Amino acid sequence: MNIIKLLELARFTLAGIGYYLAYQPGITLEHSFNYLLLLVVIPLAGLTGLESVCFSDLTAQSKGREIGSAYQVQSGINNLAIAITAFMVWFWQWGLFASLTIIMVLLTFFALSSINHTVEYVTARERKAIHLMRPVLTLMIIAATIPLIYNLLSIR
Repeated sequence: MNIIKLLELARFTLAGIGYYLAYQPGITLEHSFNYLLLLVVIPLAGLTGLESVCFSDLTAQSKGREIGSAYQVQSGINNLAIAITAFMVWFWQWGLFASLTIIMVLLTFFALSSINHTVEYVTARERKAIHLMRPVLTLMIIAATIPLIYNLLSIR
C-alpha cells in the first residue's frame, strides 16, 4: 500500500471513530466536540496538509493534477494551520464556540473544495473517482455534524 492510500485510510478510520464517539449516549457536548476536534478535524486537515506538503508529487499524480504546483503546497499549509489551531482549541479548552468555529472552517473548506473537485471531474479528459468521492464524503461529514451543531446552538 502506498503512502497516499495509507493516509486516506487513516483519515477515514479516524473520522469514523470520531463520529462514533461523538454520538455515544450520555456524553456531554464538550466531549462530543472534543472528539470532533481530535479525531475528525485534526486528522482530516492535518493528514491532508502533511500529504500535500510532504508528498505533493505523489498526491498530485494520484489525483491527476499538475505536479510541482506551489498552490498545492500552500493549500497543504492552510490545512496544517487548521489542524494546529484545532489542537490549540482542544488543548487550552477554549470552549464550544471556538471548537464550532474550527469545525465550520473545515466543513466550509471541504464544501468549496468539493465544488472544485466536481468541476475537475466534469472538465477533465481523464476522470478520477477521487473527484466524485470528495463531494459525497463532504456531504456525509456535514450531515453527521449538523445534529451536534444544532444541539449546541439550541442551548445558546
